[in-house]
Amino acid sequence: MKKKIVWVFMLLAVMFSSCSDDDYLNVIPGNSMALLSIDMQQLLESSGKGKQDASQMLCSTLGIDSEEDMGIDVSARLFLFESQEGALGMVAKVDDRKQVEHFFKRLAAKGICQEATPFRGNLFTVVKGSWVVGIGNTAVVVMGPALPAQHSETISQISAYFKQGDDMGIKSSPLMERLESMSTPVALVAQAAALPEMFAAPFTLGAPEKTDASQILIAAEIACSDGTLRMKGETFSLNKRVNEALVAAKELFRPISGAYIGKLSGSDFCSLMINTKGEDLLGMIRKNRMLTSLLTGVNTAIDMNRILQGVDGEVAITAHNMDPMVSIHAQLADDGFLKDVDYWMKSCPDGASIRRDAKAVNAFVYQDKSRRFLFGVTSDKQFYGQLVPNGSVMPSYKNTDPSVSNALKGEKMCLLLHLDGVGNNEIVETIKSVMLPITGDVSTIILTIR
Repeated sequence: MKKKIVWVFMLLAVMFSSCSDDDYLNVIPGNSMALLSIDMQQLLESSGKGKQDASQMLCSTLGIDSEEDMGIDVSARLFLFESQEGALGMVAKVDDRKQVEHFFKRLAAKGICQEATPFRGNLFTVVKGSWVVGIGNTAVVVMGPALPAQHSETISQISAYFKQGDDMGIKSSPLMERLESMSTPVALVAQAAALPEMFAAPFTLGAPEKTDASQILIAAEIACSDGTLRMKGETFSLNKRVNEALVAAKELFRPISGAYIGKLSGSDFCSLMINTKGEDLLGMIRKNRMLTSLLTGVNTAIDMNRILQGVDGEVAITAHNMDPMVSIHAQLADDGFLKDVDYWMKSCPDGASIRRDAKAVNAFVYQDKSRRFLFGVTSDKQFYGQLVPNGSVMPSYKNTDPSVSNALKGEKMCLLLHLDGVGNNEIVETIKSVMLPITGDVSTIILTIR
């Protein structure tokens, strides 16, 4: 899980470009679970930066401080991939192999990497004890981070990639075929199984129950500005039955008008926003493990299914942190579940209770040994719920950037993430340290589905 999180954000941070001679693509395994393409040509044209900046970007990814030309072809796209075995890799086209070798020879002299050694016709080195680099005639392959005990195995794996032909490489894969149809400088096509569950969950809503995540593909166009990463994506499947279900589910979502944007805090970890009918939402949640897990425990005393059946309109589900501490807001067409609360009070399991909250009408507090759930209905038929672990306090509210709020309106489904909402999390700090030299301090990610 940690590795996947680091990989996803690292991919969004590095940036390169497109080419006509594509032999170097053969080193990318054809059965890759995820493939990200970065067209530096477009990015440099829009930013006014030169070739030297591209080399500096790759150096930043490797944790190297160098302004020397690496010998890579920055007119060719850079590709990043995750193999079926979970190996994480980066592939760049070689422009001048002698220059590439000279670059790493200079690094070895400075003690930054090992001296490059030949293996099965190619050269290999390890940068800063973590990044294994393979240097071939057409491509440079970087894989990692890898522990010292994994270096030999990683070198053998890269060596095998160098021997692949058109029949084993990525060129004819569904991932590459979809990438070729996308026009943005940075684009991602991945199996849902390759991404952290928190990212994949909204994209898989509507898939048939027990669908293997490898059967769901996510195609996303990516852009970054003013500290915000935008991912505009769509889901599809090569399995006809699964694809038909995904297409049908999209029709169940309506545009978001922004009813709960004011409830979103810039300090929250992530929020999922949709606009749909309760019966449709309930059917999708039942098939989605992540969303179901958010409500685990509460359903033992409170019939959330009954509550969700009354929804008709916008819904916002927010995980304030990674505990998780969760809030739910939803527009209701039917608040009939309120008639059932007295029964819930009487049928609570041992160690749990439900009481009325004297602070408001139709407000209640569920409490057990590990959590409390505050819930109720406002006078204008809006449901609210707040799940808080015992001993925890809700984080203070922080206004969401207006540009972020505006980006949500009109979308049919949106996942909003604030990296600052995680606090001093080791994974996120690693991600931000990799991204900072390239994109600046990215603190917000917006994923929307067409």
